[in-house]
Formats: sequence, C-alpha cells, structure tokens
Amino acid sequence: MPFGIDPAARRIPVSGSGTAMSAKMLILTVSVLFLATAFAGAEERPKTVPRLRILSPSSLFTQEQTKRIPRVGWLSVRHGPRIDWPFKQAMRELGWFDGENIDIVTRFASERYDQLPKLAAELVQLNVSVIVAADSTVIRAAKNASRTIPIVMSVVKDPVASGYVASFARPGGNITGLSNNLGPLHGKRLQILREAVPTLSRVGFLAPRGSVDWKTMESLSRKLGVEAQGLPFQYPGELETLFKTVQANRTNGLVITAGPPTNLHRRKIIEFASLNRIPAIYPLALYVAEGGLMSYGPNRRLMHKRAAYYVDRILKGAKPADLPVERPMAAEFAINLKAAEAIRINLPTEVLQRADKVIR
Repeated sequence: MPFGIDPAARRIPVSGSGTAMSAKMLILTVSVLFLATAFAGAEERPKTVPRLRILSPSSLFTQEQTKRIPRVGWLSVRHGPRIDWPFKQAMRELGWFDGENIDIVTRFASERYDQLPKLAAELVQLNVSVIVAADSTVIRAAKNASRTIPIVMSVVKDPVASGYVASFARPGGNITGLSNNLGPLHGKRLQILREAVPTLSRVGFLAPRGSVDWKTMESLSRKLGVEAQGLPFQYPGELETLFKTVQANRTNGLVITAGPPTNLHRRKIIEFASLNRIPAIYPLALYVAEGGLMSYGPNRRLMHKRAAYYVDRILKGAKPADLPVERPMAAEFAINLKAAEAIRINLPTEVLQRADKVIR
C-alpha cells in the first residue's frame, strides 16, 4: 500500500479497548495542535512584562508625612539667599530639619522696602504655617498680609507702641516674638566711645529723625566733657549734607542709632567714617562685621536663635496670643581691630577686655 492513512484508521471504534485507545489518541492530537497554535500566536504578539507595584506600610507613611510637612516663611529686608544660621541651627536642635520634616521658604527684599508687601503676600499665598519677621521693618508688611497666620518677630524695639501686640505678657492676635528694647543705649555708647578714644572732644549723633532725645544727649555729653551735635536724617539725600557738616565741624567721634534709615545706608556711613578716620560706635554687630569700628546693642544672633523657640511652639499647636513677648537680658559689645588699624587708633586694653566679640 502506498504511503498514506489507512481508510480503516479514519473510523473510531465505538466499543471495547480499541475505542478508549482511539479516544486518547484524538485528545492527544488536538492538544498538540492547540499548543502549536498558541505558541505560533505568541511569537506574533509583542512581548509584554506585567508590572506589580507593592506599597509597603512605610512607603505609605512617607507619602502621607510629605503631605503634612509644615512650611515656614522667612521674610527679610536684607539680601539673600541664606537665612541666619543661628535660627536654622536652633531649629535643628529642636528637631526640625529643612527639607525633611519642615520646608523653609525665604523672601528677601534686598533692602528695597517697597517690595515687602508683595513678598509678604507671596508667603501668604504659599499657605505657610508661620512667618518669621527677620527684621523690624518687615513686621508691618507681614501683619497687613495676614491677620490669621502666626507671625514671629525676631527683633523689634517696642511692639506695643508699634501696635503689633496688646502687651508683652498677653500679645493677643497673631503676632508674638522678641523685642530688642534694652532701654536708651545712646548714653552707654557715648561712654564706651569716650573710653576707647580719650581724645574725643566733639561727637555727632547720627540717628533717624525723632529717635533721640537731644536734650538728654547734650546733658550726658557735658558730663563726659565732650561737645554733642545732633545729626538727624530720614532720606538718603540728607546724608551728604550731614557728612559735610561733620567735616566742617571737625567732629572726631560718631554715635550711630539703629533705625530703617541708618540700617539701610549703613555701608555708606561706615565708609564715610573710615575714609575720614572718625571713630564711630554702631548699634548692631552687623555694622562691625561690615567694617565698622565698634558696636553696642542687642545680640541679633541670639534673638534669631530664640525665634526658633516660638516657631517650634507654634508648629506644635501653641497660639501666638498666648506666648509672651521676650526681651534680651544683656547687650553685646563688638570690636573690629582691622577697622581700628585702618583709622590708626589703638584701643585701650581695658576696652578690649570687655568686648564680647573681637574681629581680628
């Protein structure tokens, strides 16, 4: 018989052992054909790898924690981009790490006071949990931007008189923090300048208009045997006129009082005193760090560090209205020996020994 299939084999027996065997053969044949078809189709289809994403309890916690990270706004009239290190360090000591369990967003006005309302409004739009007013001049802008978001003052002379708080003990409202009011320091600064410069005979008091009691200054000056001259100003154009007055009167000492005008133009004032070799004492160590001779006033580094305490309390649920405003316990005396060398004066040893900070 030629090669092929026996016609008898096409018939499937319906009884006996042959029937069972033929049925098994049929099932096996169909299975082989099915598998062959399946594999052939698989080669034609693009290969895909199923992906399974497993969410562990820890990853779910991390996502939820990220959503709940509080945001703190830092508003300053100064140049950026860094915030004061003492504040950041204190926040770390209190368990707050920027970028991990807290988000600190900054806005710097670069000494452009007209930009403060806009920058304060931006922080409000970012839905910050608290605003740190890093300078006294930014508090009003922050207050006008929000009456509900907590505001921490890191430095202000008289928050009650300025209308920021109801009282030191019970601030009320949404503002609290620190006051740098150590009382009148003009007399103490004059005394230090007199000890540092024994030849001092004529001193000028450069101060924001209306910030100094001139009669008191004249009385203190007479007791120390020096002649006092008031040099009040408010606008930048007035400074040049005052500088000419100082030169014409041969003033050989300057006492600088803190305030927006003097703080804003401090570099110009420092440069004038240095070029004319006039010993000067300033209100803040910031002036000394930028080339001024001496300073006597509140320790802003400690105040910014203490501001972190208020932020911590507020983030943990405390209300600003219930947190008393604090005052500094002592002033800081700083000296810049490089500045002394530049104007060719030798500071007495007893004056140097009293300094809290000396820049060499």
